[in-house]
Amino acid sequence: FKVNENVATEFLYNEDIETYEVHLSNGEAKQKYFSRQIEMTQESVLKIDFVNHKYSGKNETAATPKRKPRVGIDNGEFS
Repeated sequence: FKVNENVATEFLYNEDIETYEVHLSNGEAKQKYFSRQIEMTQESVLKIDFVNHKYSGKNETAATPKRKPRVGIDNGEFS
């Protein structure tokens, strides 16, 4: 994916909700293009949330940034 020049990007793993997070906030972009490869076991579901802090404080509180899009990928065995 690609971010704009004024977007700082940070990658984290949230163990509490077992989700990879991509945090987006106001700041200098050190890099604009990103690609990650994440390995998952056959039994697991890969969850990725894009957590947008960029507009926090305008229509929402900083404690509840938007998690959009939320992505979930399974190995095809779940229904």
